[in-house]
Amino acid sequence: MKKVVIFGLMLFLANVMLYAQPKLVIMGGDTYDWGPTAPKSLRATIKIKNEGDKDLYISKIKPSCGCTTAPIDKNTIAPGDHGTIKLILNLDNNSTGNIKKIVKIFSNDPRSPEKILNLVCKIVKPIYIKPYSYLKFNDAAVGVASTCELTVENRTKEVITFSKYEYSDGISINWYKDITVQAGGSVKLKVTYVPDTIGFQSVTVKFKTSCKEMQYITITGGVDADGAGYFNY
Repeated sequence: MKKVVIFGLMLFLANVMLYAQPKLVIMGGDTYDWGPTAPKSLRATIKIKNEGDKDLYISKIKPSCGCTTAPIDKNTIAPGDHGTIKLILNLDNNSTGNIKKIVKIFSNDPRSPEKILNLVCKIVKPIYIKPYSYLKFNDAAVGVASTCELTVENRTKEVITFSKYEYSDGISINWYKDITVQAGGSVKLKVTYVPDTIGFQSVTVKFKTSCKEMQYITITGGVDADGAGYFNY
């Protein structure tokens, strides 16, 4: 009888060991949504929990693009314990609309060896430039002034100040001092360019803003002295 009990206990322990598995769970769900945001570096702390009964080993974390970093504080997570991923998603001023990125988490979880974490947000620029967001000069000719007129809108609920203007050789603008724009207001930016050589040339206008979410604005463009051209900013 004693041998039967011992054998049964050994069989039970063997089954427990055989079926013991790690289980990777992303706390808060498989999607992290920053919601509406300005183009900037977005940060988030993601908790990875092991809800299994065997050590969870994170072999690799692979973001879908170079704009995302996702280091984890430890690669081995004991049952009931958790690890922490410090996410950074870098968005520049060219980012627009709905953004979606993914982070793949590779582990020894047999049910989900390649877990997908979705990262989403919607870019809402606090400072908006129209009718287009680049410098465009028509009918350019060497020694002849061409003008591009833009409207710069303050879409925040705070007063914004523009200052510290920088621009390419041959460029002049109608802002000679710090410009203050009321919440919901706008201001005209008139950029004049006089080409000094024949052919295609790139030009840039850059200025500082008091908006924390968009501290610098760089507007680029290009012009062919025999025609017209442009670049997005």
